Amino acid sequence: MTRFTRTLLAAGLTALIVTGCASAPKEYFYSLGSSALVDAPAVGGSATVPVAIAAVTIPEAVDRPQLVVQQSGELRVLDQRRWIQPLRSDLAAAVAEQLGRQIGAPVATPAQVAGSEAPYRVTIDVQRFDSVLGGSATLDALWRVSDSSGKTLKNGRFNTSEATKDGSYDALVAAHGRLVAKLSQQLGTAIKPLLTTTAK
Repeated sequence: MTRFTRTLLAAGLTALIVTGCASAPKEYFYSLGSSALVDAPAVGGSATVPVAIAAVTIPEAVDRPQLVVQQSGELRVLDQRRWIQPLRSDLAAAVAEQLGRQIGAPVATPAQVAGSEAPYRVTIDVQRFDSVLGGSATLDALWRVSDSSGKTLKNGRFNTSEATKDGSYDALVAAHGRLVAKLSQQLGTAIKPLLTTTAK
């Protein structure tokens, strides 16, 4: 192999690497909540946190980094479209944001130590988290509010679907976001009387 041939091969390999990088599929990241859109009280280190999201469980089929959607009758796992954090963590953070606005007080997530001292704990067990592209989003969840000893104070079920505004992935995630807001509103309605009683 001549020096000229080796140079041509090296140049060709470099061109392939550059082309491969340039043509790599773009990744998109999504979230169910946004602090820019929800004016929720922040959880500070010294703040009194009356409510904590203690745990969120979701079905194994959607418990993954990628968006899982139903399209043309098939279930698709989208490698280039992902949640910005694990779905159960993102859902917990979104509920904490929305619920914080509902009750006018900070709400801790499972990852925040501040929640360990909260007198009221919320657990959410998602039964269905369905995403039909160009159709609707469905959220079916059992929820429970307990005191610091684990005694159940209130429980209920949220089961609602929300139509997407168009056939885009953004619209589908936004529909799930609206469902999370409605779930949080239901939780807020249940928790507010407890906080009022505690204040007395």
